[in-house]
Amino acid sequence: MTATAHAAPKSSLSNAKTAALAGSTSTTPSTDATSKNKPRAYPWKIPTDYWTSSMAWSNRGHNTTAARLRILERDGYRCTHCGDTQGPFEVDHIDNTRGAHYNTDANKQTLCVACHTRKTRAEEQRGRQRHYARRRLPQKPHPGLIQ
Repeated sequence: MTATAHAAPKSSLSNAKTAALAGSTSTTPSTDATSKNKPRAYPWKIPTDYWTSSMAWSNRGHNTTAARLRILERDGYRCTHCGDTQGPFEVDHIDNTRGAHYNTDANKQTLCVACHTRKTRAEEQRGRQRHYARRRLPQKPHPGLIQ
């Protein structure tokens, strides 16, 4: 192979990367053979139309509108912690660990936004404490220092 054979794909690849990084929105497909295998400039970015499509939200499973309304009706549109009847309400899992009971109505409750935030922060704190407790190993004395 000659030096010019290597230069053409490399230059077209770097031009494509430069155009992608510069925010070029060209939709013209490249005819060069390496274009099929090129990674996207920002593979972690998902097109915004995905999040607004029904596909993104259709199969969530646990807090569907019907289930949410069922829990709100059952609790009388009242926060089960503070008794608030005014605020916006959120349906929360009482026990947030996965299991057979996780997605049942008995494991859900109505909370106001403030109580839900407090409960979620407390759960996060307990989770962090459990995580760090597992990371800390008991300190064994060095074998040369044992008497």
